[in-house]
Amino acid sequence: MFHSIVALVKGLDRYQNIAHQSYQAQLGWGKNWGKGLQKVKRTAGSQAHLGQRPTTCMREASMAKYILYLCVLLLVGCATFEASQRMELFDDTSLAYEKALRFGDYRVANKFTRKEGAGQQDPDFNHLKNIRVTSYELLESTSSPDNLKVELTMEIRYFHADYLVVKTLIDEQRWEYDATEKRWHLHSGLPDFK
Repeated sequence: MFHSIVALVKGLDRYQNIAHQSYQAQLGWGKNWGKGLQKVKRTAGSQAHLGQRPTTCMREASMAKYILYLCVLLLVGCATFEASQRMELFDDTSLAYEKALRFGDYRVANKFTRKEGAGQQDPDFNHLKNIRVTSYELLESTSSPDNLKVELTMEIRYFHADYLVVKTLIDEQRWEYDATEKRWHLHSGLPDFK
């Protein structure tokens, strides 16, 4: 799309240049514009005179070019606004997911995940009810250029209520934005608490 817009702008520039050359020819300006200027001054009945406004086609070309520039700016602005809204939604979603893990609400945390296959089952919630998260720290974050995919590397410290031994795991999270549902889904599943 960007290349077609650039081609359109170049075409309008060409059209404006042709209109400008036509305007110069009407005035008798050319390579020897001084001679043409003298010619304009000597011609009494001529409509062309010093300070004449550009022809209509030249004004139309200028106006069309400015309108096109305005449209391009609006499109870029809208795309940037949409991407920033999408990333703001991601921040809210990942924070809600973190809170669900920290408070041990694994059923809610599981609702953020998207099942990637018919054989994938829900986690063992009886085992998870004894897991307590003590620390949830971001190590690395990368997002795709279109901001539709985000990968997070999280360090999670936790313990099992029966054993009271703090363990650490690295959780590689893969989030993807679903444009139809307008929400983010975790495709990597819940952390593997052992």
